Amino acid sequence: MTKIVIVGAGTAGLISAAYFTNTFQNASVELYYNGKNRSIGVGEGTADGFSNFLTNVLNIPASEFLKHVESSVKLGINFKDWLPNSEYYHGFEVTDKTFDMNNYSSLIEILSDNYKGGKNFNDATNTIPDIPFDDYRIAYHIDTKSFSDYLFKLLETKVKFVQDIITDVNVENNNIKSIKGRKSGIITADLFVDCSGLNKRLIKHLDAKWEDLSDTFIINSAIPYQFNHNYDEIPSYTLSQATQDGWIWQIPFAERYGTGYLYSDKFTMEHDAKYRFCDWLDNKHDEDPTLNNTIKWDAGYYKESWVGNCLSIGLSSGFIEPMEATNISMILSQLEAFYEVNYTLSGISYNRDSYNKIVNDAQELMTEVISLHYCTNRTDSDFWRYMTNNKTDWVLSFEEKLKEEYYMGVEGMYAEDLDDLLQIAMGLNMINKDAIIKCITLRNDGKHLMEQSKEHSNYFTKCKEYNWVSHKHVLKTLREVS
Repeated sequence: MTKIVIVGAGTAGLISAAYFTNTFQNASVELYYNGKNRSIGVGEGTADGFSNFLTNVLNIPASEFLKHVESSVKLGINFKDWLPNSEYYHGFEVTDKTFDMNNYSSLIEILSDNYKGGKNFNDATNTIPDIPFDDYRIAYHIDTKSFSDYLFKLLETKVKFVQDIITDVNVENNNIKSIKGRKSGIITADLFVDCSGLNKRLIKHLDAKWEDLSDTFIINSAIPYQFNHNYDEIPSYTLSQATQDGWIWQIPFAERYGTGYLYSDKFTMEHDAKYRFCDWLDNKHDEDPTLNNTIKWDAGYYKESWVGNCLSIGLSSGFIEPMEATNISMILSQLEAFYEVNYTLSGISYNRDSYNKIVNDAQELMTEVISLHYCTNRTDSDFWRYMTNNKTDWVLSFEEKLKEEYYMGVEGMYAEDLDDLLQIAMGLNMINKDAIIKCITLRNDGKHLMEQSKEHSNYFTKCKEYNWVSHKHVLKTLREVS
């Protein structure tokens, strides 16, 4: 039996505990946490892969999850004012779990000025499709405390939970020999899992290379705020609204909103950020808040998030910024990768190297998608001038690609990845129709591509012909019968 010790009972710690207990047959799991500081405690969004976690790891239907966890359906993210006085939508895929194909639907849609998002939802509404939750890939907004309480209850007979504060980490030959709890004393394990969040309680004691991205992704501060509401409708999307300092997130729940003001302390003083956030809350929601909490971080990630017998998961392995709500998606990707390369729990060096390569590739892809959102060419504040003048090499090359040619994805890329980038590029006015025409004209299969594009566009349009129902009504009905 392999002994696994997890440090931290936030989102990463509890998801990890669920994954290890329900996936590995030969593991015993102990989780040590500070009862007064379990998690950061802000609302989080997931991507559509979260439904696989519910089904395959927790073994519960999505409808059951929605009944018991304060959550809501998330069909995408609405980006407002990233280009001043405009908005665009980055949606999640509309098709069911079994569908998988490359598509060229965007070709004919862009040329006819009728872009529909390809495989993805493309409209910000207060409605959701009237479909069985358990048959489709659906993303969620999740209240972290409610989610945490739910996982604690599910795992109470499978995981040994210990309230304790880790006071010391004993390292030998770049392995953790033991850790020390204030109450528990010396704690040993075959595998230590660092889920301590931005504190990086374990991994920081090991020789792991840090990839510093703080000069590229300069947003490093967040002021969270939650408040109750009684609005007639609930959006089925996250709002991401750009400001002169960065942007604001707004996550909807049935009777509450989770919001936050994001900024860079390179250009904005905390008191100025709080003043502008209060003004936004007053104008939009008639709120008069008291803002007591500011979260700080440095953008970057560990190039080796698995070192020796220590695996860092979630924020402890790195964090760029909240854009696209990548935290839970990264946690699940890390755990899935760990299982794929190390299902025996042997921890041999080949498995560690394979894992670190997979996670690094995922981190690099994440930086590309996040950096693309900042390709606005805005110069109306110090923050936006910096972002415009310091585009990443990948953004510059992608920007050139779209000016000169049509982007059709890369080999092996699924349609969802293609449409993700195209939705963002369309929203930021980066698409050049003349380049698309040139692409079709010069390709030997150009005529065939246009035929495929029409066929795929018709298919995805048909997929979206749901009966749309009130998001708020569905959530209310689910909880009334729970």
